[in-house]
Amino acid sequence: MHTMTEMTETQAVRAASRGDPDAVAHLYELYHTGIFRFLYYRTGSIQSAEDLTSEVFLRMVRSLSGFQPGRGTFAAWLYQIARRVLYDWYRSNAAHPLVELAETHPDPAPKPDETAERRLEHAVLAQAMRSLPAEQQEVLILRFINGLSLGMTAEAIHRSIDAVKGLQSRGLQKLREVLTERGVL
Repeated sequence: MHTMTEMTETQAVRAASRGDPDAVAHLYELYHTGIFRFLYYRTGSIQSAEDLTSEVFLRMVRSLSGFQPGRGTFAAWLYQIARRVLYDWYRSNAAHPLVELAETHPDPAPKPDETAERRLEHAVLAQAMRSLPAEQQEVLILRFINGLSLGMTAEAIHRSIDAVKGLQSRGLQKLREVLTERGVL
């Protein structure tokens, strides 16, 4: 048997679907930071993002048997789960306004040498991102914060590559406008 570091994603998915807790942990390690960042930039709340990330991985474990490798990538499938979890969270919290991100919140993945100025930049960016339409937010987060390709982003949000390019272009333009209005650019 392979160790988890030698195991491919496909092998880990197969093992996890058979109930292997080490394989589930391996998949969590591979994807939790990206899923957390996606949810953090959408919610503006570290606590909500942590809670929602946990829910994503619980749903992943429950529905692994339904993942079909021939129909797309595991990462895109996982981001689809994250989107559904986020939409469920929005629906359940519709009566409550979103908590604004305070300037003192740390970056979702802080580095020991990161300065307060860097954390403030992330907070300002997160606030500006939340002023965009949801699909533009998702595209910009997946593409530029999590580094997904155009194809994987398109798969994750069930849109064509051309649609993702358009959302990305309009989102970047709107983000530039918002940051300029706020005196950041």
